[in-house]
Amino acid sequence: ALLEYKQTAVDRYCRHNYRIDAPFSVERR
Repeated sequence: ALLEYKQTAVDRYCRHNYRIDAPFSVERR
């Protein structure tokens, strides 16, 4: 159960990061 929780946390964190980073990355180009 712990491993599953970790995987979910990482997945959510990555998605959250991508959401915030995406607009800035597009603007930089």
